[in-house]
Amino acid sequence: MHTNRLANETSPYLLQHQHNPVDWYPWGPEAFEKAKKEDKPIFLSVGYSTCRWCHVMERECFENETVAKVMNDVCVNIKVDREVLPDIDRIYMTFVQATTGSGGWPMSVFLTPDLKPFFGGTYFPPGAMTSVLEQIDDKWKTSRQSVLDSASKLLSFLSAQVSTGPIGPESPIDVAACVEDGVKTYRRRFDRVHGGFGGAPKFPTTPLFTFLHTQGFLEEDDGQDVETPIGMAGFTLTKIARGGIHDHVGTGFHRYAVDAKWHVPHFEKMLYDQAQLTLAYLRHYTITSDHLYINAVFDILEYTTRDLYCKDRKAFYAAEDAESLPTLASTKKEEGAFWVWTAADIEKIFGDKWASDIFRFHFSVKEEGNVDPSHDPHNELRGKNVLMERGSVEDTHSHCVIDHPGLTLGEVEDILKEGKAKLREVRERERPRPHRDEKIVAAWNGMMGRALAWVARVVGERGQDEVKAKEWYSMAEDLVAFFEKEMMLPDCRLRRIYGSDVEGVADDYAHVIAFLIALYQVRFEPKYLQMAVSLQAKQDSLFWDSEGGGYFTSSSTGMEGGTKIMRLKDDQDGAEPSANSTSLHNLVTLDAIMHATSPEFLGLTGVTDESADYDAKASKLLSSFSSMLEQHPTAVPDLLSSALLRQKGIKAVIFAGSGDSEIFVQGVRGGRWEPNVIYVKEVVGDSEEVSGRVCYAGTCGLKQHAPEEVKRELERAGKHVA
Repeated sequence: MHTNRLANETSPYLLQHQHNPVDWYPWGPEAFEKAKKEDKPIFLSVGYSTCRWCHVMERECFENETVAKVMNDVCVNIKVDREVLPDIDRIYMTFVQATTGSGGWPMSVFLTPDLKPFFGGTYFPPGAMTSVLEQIDDKWKTSRQSVLDSASKLLSFLSAQVSTGPIGPESPIDVAACVEDGVKTYRRRFDRVHGGFGGAPKFPTTPLFTFLHTQGFLEEDDGQDVETPIGMAGFTLTKIARGGIHDHVGTGFHRYAVDAKWHVPHFEKMLYDQAQLTLAYLRHYTITSDHLYINAVFDILEYTTRDLYCKDRKAFYAAEDAESLPTLASTKKEEGAFWVWTAADIEKIFGDKWASDIFRFHFSVKEEGNVDPSHDPHNELRGKNVLMERGSVEDTHSHCVIDHPGLTLGEVEDILKEGKAKLREVRERERPRPHRDEKIVAAWNGMMGRALAWVARVVGERGQDEVKAKEWYSMAEDLVAFFEKEMMLPDCRLRRIYGSDVEGVADDYAHVIAFLIALYQVRFEPKYLQMAVSLQAKQDSLFWDSEGGGYFTSSSTGMEGGTKIMRLKDDQDGAEPSANSTSLHNLVTLDAIMHATSPEFLGLTGVTDESADYDAKASKLLSSFSSMLEQHPTAVPDLLSSALLRQKGIKAVIFAGSGDSEIFVQGVRGGRWEPNVIYVKEVVGDSEEVSGRVCYAGTCGLKQHAPEEVKRELERAGKHVA
């Protein structure tokens, strides 16, 4: 068996390749020096451990002795985990997208020894891979200068494209026009049959829900009209919850659907999707009070706390793979094997045909399987069923009662609940689980912590499940302790990955700060706000672009050592909100907190009103991305949401009093989601009586000693503002 240098790495993705016959190197000086010394180009392969097509390319190319020999002869081969080094991934993905018009993983890029890209793509089958390598070898030996010149020109072009340059005079952005354009675009692209925006494949791109919910809330949209922001969000979230992208048996959500109906998923499960969908469903529940959405929240947290939670570390793992062995005796992994069912499977598990028929109807199960062959390129799902709800439980009851007179709605609910439990029991007993990527990523844990804090607050204040609310709050507190103990490098910098010395990127700081701000507002523990303020200062010092505004993805580390060819700034929200989008929300929120009352009254040390220039940075950040906001608002929905909140103004509720404030706070907030309201509590003062006052637009009201009065003040604040 071959063993290469990747055996010494900690990344699950790199370890998956440790026995390839390819002479892999991790990203670093050793590989770069070898390329220079041996005068070879570099082949850079970027992926992640739960990437389906990364596995395919490994089996076809990197485990192939013939292909591996050509790779070793022609290139110095470097393997990168995009989740460990997202800044490296983004640099070369920018190149691939610019030169091919598309991108994805696995990403395959050829570089000069000084790391300049000159040819790239994504997945290559073995024949194509060998052909490309032979052409690269020929060009490198016979037309070296033209390759080098082309690489330099491409790098100059890319650098010019991503450079923002010094900030000129700041001109106001017409946020209202950007919002209007964004809503119109979403309405035009809205799928009125299946939900979502555009056609297949469909991703639950959660930043757009943040925008739709924020705009809808501010416009007091009740969602009754499906064409409104709340209506479009609710229709889409319902379709996702009922679709095959939802694991109805084991809970949680898969990464995306390959079809327009949210039916056939790409089966991997990502922590960042679970965290963001938790917040999307929670927000929609607080707006509509429809239990479908809070059930989805409980569903996701059941999955993440059961299957992705590391009890020893008290933090969350990254993901679960899309493919696994179909049975304990199998030797070949198949995509979806852990999650799909034949009709015969279900009949055998149920035993009772009557109950089986109802279950099969509700979840769209067919004898021949329910997967369109066009969505199954490897024929792995032939004859199988991806469970997808046909409609509501009430719809199923109305249909089935015709053939089963006397059937009650409660009986249908019991059949579905018990059926899912039976299938899960069989699945856990008879099917090997997919590979779990046990990386602990700072940014994704920040997202999950933020979700836990919000759910604990909403569910606890609504009295729905106070035991669970306390459990989730405790998990969030444990997660902070994990960050303090395990994720801090010297000089208070964040690690990107637990157990690694890889420095955190801007995303890590932004999401951990957002988590700390959310957690502070649950029970007003000053230490969490203090940590958020300190991390924000560290993010500013490491990533802020003092000339162009906004935050670079990576710090200057690596630029000086020659391991990075450029620093990028994320300017789009994708599966995750960009670091700049999340950072804008953090800046707007921290600015509102610091102007609500004196920082020392909140228990903060080392912070003054003058030292925190949050709004100035928010203004410069928006100027940096003004073109994107004005020309492509739907590319930055999360950024647009925060720009809208900044324009409308944030209301601040300041609680005070040394007495027990829990009931008072609950009476004021009532488990609502209000994007334009922040809550703080003063920890100084002699009065024991609990009070609340509202501040808005530089004016603070009188202290109120009844929750109803504080709520009235909140409702009145800002009513006069257009």
